[in-house]
Amino acid sequence: MIKVLLCGACGKMGGNVLSLLANDSEATVVCGVDLYPKEIGIPVYTSFENVQEDVDVIIDFSSPVDIEKRLEFAKTKGAGIVLASTGFTSDDLALIQKYESEVAIFRTANLSLGINLMQALVKAAALVLGENIGTTITALMASIGASTNARRVAYFHTLFNCIGVCWALALFFPVLLPTVNALGDRWGMDDVAKIALTHSLFNVTNTIVFLPFVGVAAAFLTKIAPERASKPKKRASTTGLASFMNDDPIVGIERSRLEIQRMFGDCQTLARDLATLKSENFENETLVADSFALEKTLDARQDETIDFISSLTTRAFTVDVAVSAREQVRLAEELETISDYFVGVLKSNLKLRELELPTPKEIDESFVELLVYATESLEWIGKIFAEWGSRENLLEEMTARRVRYVARVKEIREQFLHSMFEARLDPQAIVAVDYQLNAWRRVYEHLHNIAEAMEPRRVPAAKPAAV
Repeated sequence: MIKVLLCGACGKMGGNVLSLLANDSEATVVCGVDLYPKEIGIPVYTSFENVQEDVDVIIDFSSPVDIEKRLEFAKTKGAGIVLASTGFTSDDLALIQKYESEVAIFRTANLSLGINLMQALVKAAALVLGENIGTTITALMASIGASTNARRVAYFHTLFNCIGVCWALALFFPVLLPTVNALGDRWGMDDVAKIALTHSLFNVTNTIVFLPFVGVAAAFLTKIAPERASKPKKRASTTGLASFMNDDPIVGIERSRLEIQRMFGDCQTLARDLATLKSENFENETLVADSFALEKTLDARQDETIDFISSLTTRAFTVDVAVSAREQVRLAEELETISDYFVGVLKSNLKLRELELPTPKEIDESFVELLVYATESLEWIGKIFAEWGSRENLLEEMTARRVRYVARVKEIREQFLHSMFEARLDPQAIVAVDYQLNAWRRVYEHLHNIAEAMEPRRVPAAKPAAV
């Protein structure tokens, strides 16, 4: 039977060890040492000099004070010692190292559950703050060559997060971390929920801090990102709509409708190409180039279609033409936005491949699932539009699909939050996965907008004219 001496026997951790060993068949606590002794069922002494019992092992949950007396006692008794305290100075560590040649010493970190949970939360919350800085870099890179407003948004995003992280770091231990722990414990949150709470508190507080300075920030951003001189676009027509400009508005609106159908087809092609590239680990450079080219074509088709419809509406036209024009403009904008998200996901995956950063297999499979579901819905709505199908209950059906889709995205995000620490993912991979999850959700929001624009059914006054 192993005879154990508990140092710090009357403390909480000492009591836990005493309870654990009460019915153990191989070890028993024969006595304890504590500066404030009390009745706990074993002899408790105020110093090691008073200990009379023979011991085999000393388990120390006290403070670093008088560490030399504990080590000397262990040496005299020929006992091993487990050091489970924290706060050792460099001199204490040197002393421990000196005794290691004569005493069996096992030194571990503080075994308190609260301390270990606190350390985990500190790392997780620090990652959240670091991720905010990471997104600012991504936003700045994305703003290169973008419009003036896009650059201003990116600059403000950077200013917002950098200043926010500065105050958050200054108040992290004295205010932010205790607040998160207190609220999380009160509401019964687990570690993942506390991470989300940290992020929410950061953003809400930072927004409140910035509100009084919105005017100053706007003036500053206007100064550092002035309007660029507009340059005329010189490119070949993608649609050929200009040749129909002088035709009857009914003929013109039906011709622009064909371009919306082509935009549906382009988006579907982008989605299928993305699925193919995913299965090939994005190594097909020809298909990658084709996807980027198709997205540019779709952008041009949107610009020319909207310009054409705008010109048509300056002339006399029927109510049916006005209804169709309004619908087509909105569909063109939504489809172009969906294509932007598809290409954004493609760029994100190409970056991960370039940096050789893997993502968990289950996350990759989930992304394929989201892509397939979005593609099926896109093809379904596109078919209804192209074939003049019934739009009865279209929005209701699309709303039900969106609810299921968004719920699945949330499940994948929670699965990812639980697994990212175990998988030890690179921070850049974490940012990329988070971006792609957000992109898939946005794709479906815009698909829902398309259904909203097409509901209720708009039946033209006449059958489509031949062109």
